[in-house]
Amino acid sequence: MSQLALGLGLGLAVAALSAAAAASRPFTAGSEATTAIALAAVAGGLALRSRRGIAPAPVRLRSASGWMVILLLGAGLELWQFASSPRSSHPTLSSLIDALTRYSAGRGVLFACWLLAGAWLVARGRMR
Repeated sequence: MSQLALGLGLGLAVAALSAAAAASRPFTAGSEATTAIALAAVAGGLALRSRRGIAPAPVRLRSASGWMVILLLGAGLELWQFASSPRSSHPTLSSLIDALTRYSAGRGVLFACWLLAGAWLVARGRMR
């Protein structure tokens, strides 16, 4: 399969699943089914990659420690904002995301980002 066809198929799948996620209300059967389909697609991609003998890229300590610093700083910032008051002056990341996912377009965009991150993880082993 050519790279163009694969990219086009991935783009159409992301668009369709993102539209389904945007159209469904949170915590309903429709939204859970959409999420399950996306998870199954990523898990299937990972299984196919491992069947072909494509090993994941090795994790380097330098890049892993950089991500750990970013995650720890993010968690610390979230805790500081949670403990600070008033909440409107110090919103947490979850309250900012809630404001975005209140709208269908916001849910669709975040779902698309989540799907593309999963696709990147699947493709990561093939890029090296």
